[in-house]
Amino acid sequence: MNRAFTPLKPLQRNGVLANSMPDVQTKKATFQAMWRKKSGKKNKTWEGDAIATLSGGNLVVKSGNKQLLRVSCANASEGDLFAGGVYECELGSMLDVEIKSSPVVEEPLIPRKKIALTRQKSVSLNDLLSAPLPKVGSAAPAVPKNPVSKPSTNVAARPVVKKPVAMTNISSGELEIDTELLEHLRPHQVEAVQFLYKCVIGKAHSYGNGALLADEMGLGKTLTSIALIFSLLKSGLIKNCLVVCPVTLLRNWKAEFKKWLGETRIGVFVASPEADVSNFFKTHFKTYQVLIAGYERMIKIADELAGGMQLFDLVICDEGHRLKGLKTKAAQSITSVSGDKRVILTGTPVQNNLSEFYALADYLNPGIFGSMAKFVKKFSDPIALSRSPEASESSVQNGQEATEELIEIVSSFVLRRDFRILEKYIQVPKTELVVFCKPVPNQIHSYKNIIASNVISNCLDTSNQGELLKAISLLRKAATSTFLVPEEWRLGRTLTTSESGGKLQVLASLMKELSSKTDEKIVIVSGFTSTLDLVQTMCANLELQWLRLDGSTPQDQRQNLVDLFNKTNHKRSFAFMLSARSGGAGLNLIGASRLVLLDSDWNPAIDLQAMARIFRDGQTRHVHIYRFLTTGTIDEKIFQRQLTKQGLSDTVLDLEPTPDKFSKDQLRDLFSLRTPQLCCTVEEGPHEHLEVVQATDGGLLESAAANISCVLKVKQ
Repeated sequence: MNRAFTPLKPLQRNGVLANSMPDVQTKKATFQAMWRKKSGKKNKTWEGDAIATLSGGNLVVKSGNKQLLRVSCANASEGDLFAGGVYECELGSMLDVEIKSSPVVEEPLIPRKKIALTRQKSVSLNDLLSAPLPKVGSAAPAVPKNPVSKPSTNVAARPVVKKPVAMTNISSGELEIDTELLEHLRPHQVEAVQFLYKCVIGKAHSYGNGALLADEMGLGKTLTSIALIFSLLKSGLIKNCLVVCPVTLLRNWKAEFKKWLGETRIGVFVASPEADVSNFFKTHFKTYQVLIAGYERMIKIADELAGGMQLFDLVICDEGHRLKGLKTKAAQSITSVSGDKRVILTGTPVQNNLSEFYALADYLNPGIFGSMAKFVKKFSDPIALSRSPEASESSVQNGQEATEELIEIVSSFVLRRDFRILEKYIQVPKTELVVFCKPVPNQIHSYKNIIASNVISNCLDTSNQGELLKAISLLRKAATSTFLVPEEWRLGRTLTTSESGGKLQVLASLMKELSSKTDEKIVIVSGFTSTLDLVQTMCANLELQWLRLDGSTPQDQRQNLVDLFNKTNHKRSFAFMLSARSGGAGLNLIGASRLVLLDSDWNPAIDLQAMARIFRDGQTRHVHIYRFLTTGTIDEKIFQRQLTKQGLSDTVLDLEPTPDKFSKDQLRDLFSLRTPQLCCTVEEGPHEHLEVVQATDGGLLESAAANISCVLKVKQ
């Protein structure tokens, strides 16, 4: 039954209406971490995973809801060690988490029948590990292309790899992949196996025997690696292999070996904290051929092997971007036991830091770039200088030449594909629309006030990156809603949530039409949790059921939320609110066929990952993706930079200039408000992948036509 549309009520926090107080936000650093109790043992291992939060001069480490330690700390980075009370911890990679001064409302404001969250019984990472941490670029099982036969699951006490005739195709120079595994590999995985094979046997390049597989998450790097390992073992080119991965993925890797090869075709030994790794070597690889170990455990393993200096024939480092700090004990330990055949798996390209890439490349192919000083002189400095706004013509030319030479070298041992390679396997249509929303009068007033304020003038007069990012963040929020900016810059009192921004008006209309005329569901993505608060209020006022996942969502509840959304109908869970950086990668939200991206990120990979949540294997409906932009604002500037993105992103590096590299003229253009007839993107020139359409999207956007200045369709 259709309901009359009632004015939307602002979100209430702690008894105070949201429109009567600014949404104060602060930044904090959040890390993955490992913890253990203090011990006098010589060889210590980590006992579990945790989340470490740096805020207000303190570092707080929690495992689940339990606080392990709290220490005073002004700054922290990956690899740092901290101790307090009876615990100590080591920081892992940094997570992108935005916090705010008030708690997230976890239930609709209008009471509805509660949906119980039940722990799923299927075999998944959440079942295998008690408290897993979010991983970027972590191993993910691929969906079989042709699941003709199930992998063997027979169990035997002493698995032995049977050696058939030589597996190498001499005429083609390619590795003959095990036939049972080949049935489950997609073409891009077969290509990756052959690429890695040619690298590790020294046929791909003259720099060494290393390779970096930098495919994005979801392309099946784990299965690809298993196919490489097993085929090399059967060919006799290697006798053993070491797989190094984060401790949270140990069981996942073992489960994947069992899934694809069973327990009779290959022997896998997991170096758990209590395991005696010497057992791996005792039978001279007749019982075990693959050792799986965590990064921290490698310190102890290297010490145990120091006497005989046993080198592994093949080493595969999952989430290998951890090796960017080659001076850490774990990295040095891995290097000390690595033979010449080395592979790094990572779905996280190294961004804006060539020294980090040097560390990865030098591990894979020692000496490939000479010394660090030589690499900086030949590549880092010229490329960095050419990206400066004040770069001379000769500096730009030198930088371009250095970039081209670096790309040529990198492409010989790095393979990187993004998730769009899977789109051809998804047998449903996709329509992607860029919707330019007119700013409402309140927004125009607030936006102009911010531009005229000291916040912007300070950015033009200083090179302080913190001030610049603060200004950009403020304008991005103002482009969405005046509720998200301090009250001093607003025009009077905003009465409803939708009246506070053009994008929210269009979203409210779309949700109302979608919920009343179809049985489809929607995913709504934003980079700001404060924006999700507003959407949550809109859903509550429209009496629409919603679920939410952001940086504050406990890790052990995330998969439950995803499963609940995918398995229930639109009456029980109509909308799924998602934080772009906290949940943009890896989630499968095929329960929805519509997705709205409310704000764009400087890094287009973040947006693409988020938009791919509903266009995945298993989707059965026509997919509609909407990117909302507020016309004439910073939204358009960010989108235009994404359209012209350049650099090394097609290989492994992303050298797109960040905002702090802009000239003053570029910043003035960035911090401006324009009033085009349609939109700046159209008026400033045609784009081959975009076309102007008078789309009402089956009538769902028709009711919002007055709030839309232009719609562009992305050509597929």
